[in-house]
Amino acid sequence: MKKRYVLLTICALLLLGASQGLLGNQDTNLGVDLQPRSQAHLADIAPFNTALVWTNDTGNQVQGLTTGNFDGDAYIETAVITQNGTLLILDQNGYEISRLELGATPYSIDTIKADVESKDEIIIGTAHGILSIAANLTIYGNVTISKDVRAVVAGDINGDMIEEVLAGSDDGRVYAYSFAGAQLWNYSLTGSVRRIIAGDLDGDSNEEVIAGTETGRLAVLNSVGGADFTVVTSQAVRAIAIGDVLTDTPEKEVIFGNTNGVLRVQYSNGTPGYTKTFDNGITTIQVGDFLAPAGDEILVGTNAGELDVFNSTGGSLWNKTLSSAVNALALSDIGGSATREVLAGSSNTLNIYNASGSAVSTTTLQQFAGILAIGDLDGD
Repeated sequence: MKKRYVLLTICALLLLGASQGLLGNQDTNLGVDLQPRSQAHLADIAPFNTALVWTNDTGNQVQGLTTGNFDGDAYIETAVITQNGTLLILDQNGYEISRLELGATPYSIDTIKADVESKDEIIIGTAHGILSIAANLTIYGNVTISKDVRAVVAGDINGDMIEEVLAGSDDGRVYAYSFAGAQLWNYSLTGSVRRIIAGDLDGDSNEEVIAGTETGRLAVLNSVGGADFTVVTSQAVRAIAIGDVLTDTPEKEVIFGNTNGVLRVQYSNGTPGYTKTFDNGITTIQVGDFLAPAGDEILVGTNAGELDVFNSTGGSLWNKTLSSAVNALALSDIGGSATREVLAGSSNTLNIYNASGSAVSTTTLQQFAGILAIGDLDGD
């Protein structure tokens, strides 16, 4: 079975690995010895034991990372943006392949399938707008927007198997562009748009755009930029996800959380499903099917370190308390097992749990920024 590698950022870029089998609770401390490795390589990792695979000192605070096949070989590379405006491409062993000076502070990055070729491309939201960057680091699109673009995501909004560039700006608008930089549409909301995802809610093969603002607005937009529905709340939208949590049909639901601790589930047509209220603000949400029976589970992290896992109808399955605010959540089969594991990060730990909530490993970190990506770097 496949091993998947977990990429995360402290002050340097780290990569953790895990492989098949369960040895119990493995505690790892990465609070020291984060120096760059002159001979970075993929480590031999004991079954389901976390290990430091490689580190790379980027020389500046990491703002975001994504993975993709940027050079068309058999391996997955890592793209990293840093606060000083640099894009780095690292190979599967952590070595720098190439870099590009962006000329602006970057805030967000994603991998995009911009054509039918095997190579992936990159999109970046910056203080000046949006950059579309080809695998060879040629800038294909350079869109100027008056205020910061702090959220970008790739999405196939017209069902042609080629993704468009979707962005949220502090000017209160959601934008859709072609990879080359031609604007397709924009939609105005109230407040800075800091959260944006794409997904097919209604089963028509066209992905919808779901955006949330700092003033508590959520909008679900169709392929031509019209609003399928909007929701007005009183607090900033901090996390958005989609999943099959209310109906076992092609239609999916929107799940989002606010800084006042309210989790909302909306049907694909905008009809309210249910809400849950937490004692503390919601920081992150993940939705996915990792437990029987059918239907996705919902994972919620809060600013008080609460990690709660619910079934599709909102019934509690298990919960954990982390040492500080939950700043990252992910689901992935990193151990090559029959089910996916839960990854939960805080400012000083990365915790891995199996589907039933048993701790697999805890890795002690210092100044973990909550920037997390997962990929099969070595192609096994």
